[in-house]
Amino acid sequence: MFRHMLMVCIGNICRSPLAEVCMKRALNQRRVSCEVTSAGLHALVGHPAAEHSLAIAMEHGMDLSAHRGRQLDAAMVRNHDLILVMEEEHIAMLLAMYPFARGRVYRLGHWHKENIDDPYRQPRESFERAYRLIERNVEAWVEKL
Repeated sequence: MFRHMLMVCIGNICRSPLAEVCMKRALNQRRVSCEVTSAGLHALVGHPAAEHSLAIAMEHGMDLSAHRGRQLDAAMVRNHDLILVMEEEHIAMLLAMYPFARGRVYRLGHWHKENIDDPYRQPRESFERAYRLIERNVEAWVEKL
């Protein structure tokens, strides 16, 4: 079983924070103990979660109000057993920066063979679509754990 899980996107204000709280909720519902955090490949460090991400999380009973964007670094990569990214190209980006992570980096949409497109600066519908994909793919991972 994984003890430390990291969700990664680009800015760490839209997708990965939503994936973090979705995964925490899914694991808690199954009484699985695992630390889940998030970070960005090119994070908007210190920025709060995007307005639409905040609203969507709240509507689904999750709280992103304390979230602040964090930059992915080598220590984070070393300290996590499983790293889930939002898009196929994020795997290559992450491994180019941290080749020692090979074998621990997968796409969140791995089981359904899908990317979760970046809704940044897009209308709310893009965030809702991203959330639906995140929720679906979190469930797929939890079923496999």
